[in-house]
Amino acid sequence: MWIIKEEAINPYKSLGLGVKTKIDRNFKPSPYSFGLRPISHDLEMEILGGDIPAAVEIIEKILRKKPVSYDKVGKENLILQGPVISQEKPITFSKAQQELDRKLRKSLRDLIYKKRPDLMTPYV
Repeated sequence: MWIIKEEAINPYKSLGLGVKTKIDRNFKPSPYSFGLRPISHDLEMEILGGDIPAAVEIIEKILRKKPVSYDKVGKENLILQGPVISQEKPITFSKAQQELDRKLRKSLRDLIYKKRPDLMTPYV
């Protein structure tokens, strides 16, 4: 697994770095692949008009579809981008993960200061 820190320099460029790490044995990947999935108008109305359990079932059905590229979505379609993963409990990090996060944040700040000092220094 890679842990990545990235900072947007402008809308077209970002600066970042990452570290490869071992996967925690409690980590459970999503069964769905990430990507764009078009939603028909009928499914959109079914999601919006139904109850929550029915909407969740429909969204899971959509996520089981193979993702498509943006140019194959179609202008009239709504797009589901995902999967979006949420936790019921707040995520807690081990001391080692917190230390790694701190080091990555510091390294990213140093990299930005080295490559783009104009973004880090105040000006009047």
